[in-house]
Amino acid sequence: MASPRDPAPFKRLAPRWLLLAAACALLAAAAMPAVPETPARAGTLILAQSFTLEEGFPFQWSAEQAIVHEGTILVLEVDPALIFPRNAAEPVLYVGHHVARRISQGDASGRLVAFVPARVDLERERIWFGSPELPERVDSRLARREASRAVAAGIVPFSAAAIRSATLRGGEEATFANRLELLTALHELVLEYLPKDDRR
Repeated sequence: MASPRDPAPFKRLAPRWLLLAAACALLAAAAMPAVPETPARAGTLILAQSFTLEEGFPFQWSAEQAIVHEGTILVLEVDPALIFPRNAAEPVLYVGHHVARRISQGDASGRLVAFVPARVDLERERIWFGSPELPERVDSRLARREASRAVAAGIVPFSAAAIRSATLRGGEEATFANRLELLTALHELVLEYLPKDDRR
């Protein structure tokens, strides 16, 4: 019988644990959808609402981290594979030349709640997913390059009818005291528009 200090039993178990870990990794990879080709247009615009902030805060989802004083809230329905959680760079959601911060994951339903740190003219600006990247690494130069790729790919703004419907659903411009009030309102939209099993 091996003594408590005898490492031999653990050495015999180690290869089994390694095989199990490798098998789990393979299963996870098999369940993960391939990253769709980008640029990819956001599917449906459900809601749009502009907002202002009494107390600004730095937007950490871009390299410049500009202070947010106003913005646009969006609820979208997109290809779930575009927003599937990955332990790597993911397709970045752009609105015009701005990175949008995704609030909900939404990969089960394809429903996505997000906001843009700018007041956006949706009749002129495109909403699309660009090349996989970490959003906090996107600067204005990269955003312009991705916008050019979107134009070349034929991605266009949503129709006037879709924008009118989304802005009517969003209602009048909202005013929030600070980031906490904004995030509270965004999470209320998650509860309203995402199924219960997809609210994370």
